[in-house]
Amino acid sequence: MQRGDSFIPENELKIVILGQGAVGKSSITSQFVNKEFHEEYNPTLQEVFRKILVIDDKPITLGKISSIS
Repeated sequence: MQRGDSFIPENELKIVILGQGAVGKSSITSQFVNKEFHEEYNPTLQEVFRKILVIDDKPITLGKISSIS
């Protein structure tokens, strides 16, 4: 699959999670990817999450870059 000038492999999906600051976007992503939840609040500057799932017997890489803007 080709999008613009970058090549995105067919087995990679990028997800977007939107929301106001301090609502738990990084916390819910960490829970899904790492199966851990941190109750204390730590403002996110930038984090990269990756998880491999099997969908229709094919490995799929989910990727999320978390940053403030």
